[in-house]
Amino acid sequence: QEVEKFTDLEKLYLYLQLPSGLSNGEKSDQNAMSSSRAQQMHAFSWIRNTLEEHPETSLPKQEVYDEY
Repeated sequence: QEVEKFTDLEKLYLYLQLPSGLSNGEKSDQNAMSSSRAQQMHAFSWIRNTLEEHPETSLPKQEVYDEY
């Protein structure tokens, strides 16, 4: 219920903080997760610094991806 009060940007940030998959404890899995987390944080930073939230505007996902 508390998450419903967040803005879309805050929800995206929370989503990016979720575990990206199950780890069986192997070092290679942990390194992959760490790399994935770094990529996610880089993407989040780009979104936060580049895009603006407008309730009346919606961009196609591919357009945003191409710009990224």
